[in-house]
Amino acid sequence: MVAGVSPNYRGDVVNPRNLAADIPPELNCSLFVTNLPGATTVKILLQVLASHGPFDRIYACHVTEPDPAQGFTTASAKITTFSRPGAERLYSFIAQNRLVMNNLVSRVIWNRNMVGPQPLPQHYTRVLCLRGPKTVVDGHVLFRFLQRCNITFHTQDVFVTQETENERAMVWQFGSYRAQAEAARAALQARWPAMAVQFGPDPCATGIHDRAVGLPGRNVVDRNVQQGPLGMIPGSQ
Repeated sequence: MVAGVSPNYRGDVVNPRNLAADIPPELNCSLFVTNLPGATTVKILLQVLASHGPFDRIYACHVTEPDPAQGFTTASAKITTFSRPGAERLYSFIAQNRLVMNNLVSRVIWNRNMVGPQPLPQHYTRVLCLRGPKTVVDGHVLFRFLQRCNITFHTQDVFVTQETENERAMVWQFGSYRAQAEAARAALQARWPAMAVQFGPDPCATGIHDRAVGLPGRNVVDRNVQQGPLGMIPGSQ
């Protein structure tokens, strides 16, 4: 057993960012949620949480599938928020048996693999707002680019907020800030310096579930030509 890691942990124990931080328990911002439906994905879980928020910005979210051979018949998730107060709000919500998915009542404990508050600006989130030429700001183009950069990521949603003849604005809601939105932001800025890449509001922090609400600069209804394909790009499930 690796020091600070539960024997029941099914993640990557080699990655130093997955090891417990040397912090007091009262600063822990990481939750371990169990009894989730077997088909739960990061996308599904974050959409459900956003509909019940606001809680906090999500720093990291990872879902582990059931493993009946090892005695795990339901899915579980590790959810880490940016702040301790946000983690406490989310913990209280789940502990009150209010997170119910497919008639399963989720359970929550504080994760033994502790993660402290993140000393990052308040506007840093797992959501990126992109603006640039339509040939570049395209869900399929960007997905393939991130794949080539060897960035492993989950997507809650991808949608267009504004479009002109030559330019497009898009919002990409990643599953995590850690190693996903932060890595994508760095890669996009390095590859296309002229592309505007900014952080947007996290639906789990705002409690805003509707795409059309709370997005700065939005004045164009999502185009149907974008909504079909983008909703099905790999990584968005």
